Amino acid sequence: MTRCSRRPLQPIPCRCGAVRRRVGRGDDTAHDWDISYQFTSPDCVRKLAVTINSHTPGPTIHAVQGDTIVINLKNSLLIENVTIHWHSIRQTGTQWRTARRASPSAPSSPTTPSPTPSSSTAPGPL
Repeated sequence: MTRCSRRPLQPIPCRCGAVRRRVGRGDDTAHDWDISYQFTSPDCVRKLAVTINSHTPGPTIHAVQGDTIVINLKNSLLIENVTIHWHSIRQTGTQWRTARRASPSAPSSPTTPSPTPSSSTAPGPL
């Protein structure tokens, strides 16, 4: 059984001087995501949750302007489709892959891998 601590979280120091900025290199990065159900205890109550690679919340993707990001999505939910909706990203040429109601979506059906390309065109968090 997982034991949760009730003590407050301690801040993690940041070395802001060590951060280097690179723009426009156009690196390609690929990420493998397996969407599945797992029992988790994020609030000290064990419950079934949708996870990415057995974690919730999902992974953070670090990118800079000009990078191309590919998500290789495997839907292991068995009876549910999965879509990814990117916030704050301009999807030039891939608008049809968004999960908005106003446009058709391209859900990943169970047991069917679906690569999802995206391009980082603007700086800032997603």
